[in-house]
Amino acid sequence: MKEKCVIYNIEILTDCFCKIGDGKPEIRGTSIRGMIREWTRLLGGNPDNVWGGKGGNAGKVGIAISNVNSEKSDSFLMPHKGGNKPSAIEAGATFELVLSRLVGCTDQMWYEAKKNVENWLLLGCLGQRANRAAGSVWNSDWNYKSKKDFLAKSPTNCVLLSNEGFDDPEKVRTIASDTVAGHPEIFGDIKRKDDYGSKRKSSPIKMKVIEIDEKFHLLLFAKQMDILTKAVKLVKYDRPDNENWSKVSFE
Repeated sequence: MKEKCVIYNIEILTDCFCKIGDGKPEIRGTSIRGMIREWTRLLGGNPDNVWGGKGGNAGKVGIAISNVNSEKSDSFLMPHKGGNKPSAIEAGATFELVLSRLVGCTDQMWYEAKKNVENWLLLGCLGQRANRAAGSVWNSDWNYKSKKDFLAKSPTNCVLLSNEGFDDPEKVRTIASDTVAGHPEIFGDIKRKDDYGSKRKSSPIKMKVIEIDEKFHLLLFAKQMDILTKAVKLVKYDRPDNENWSKVSFE
């Protein structure tokens, strides 16, 4: 019998700024679908095959959210410097992400859908400041006991900054938020100027908080290995030497 549904038990490790139209934070399937599509594209896939796209191409896999358990409070959007404190979904929130096979979903599409979701859970976040580890999502059924176990499952061009880890995931988000100025090619620039005025430059580096053996660590991802190597040296962390981080391949 074909599998028709799969449920992922998800925990949000860091404060999440995922908002609806009125500015209130809320976990929504449409927001998650958008993040899954982004990561599918980043890793070289075509999200339209499974999740639908322009030109009337309907999605072949449905997404639903259930059993949400969350609290909301004001949280620093950029915790390294204080300032703005919008309403956020607090770290520790949990929910179920339900995938359902729809009409026309082949076995290959179903396999790709689950792979897309798992890649997002491994590398991605949810909501505003997602590139800087806010809204770090995690499969609570995972139970990695070592960095080696985690890296064996991680996509290519993925770096885990190694130390003993932190007890507080928000401490790790603060490190991710506090990037070094003057390197727009690495960390982007929200105040970049060109001949037409202000033009934001997006960062090619994605950061996320992950959990290994009940400790929290910072994960970095970039498509370009040279950019990732530079970022490792610039992040304000226990600065790693070449023996303290790993590049792994993923098929």
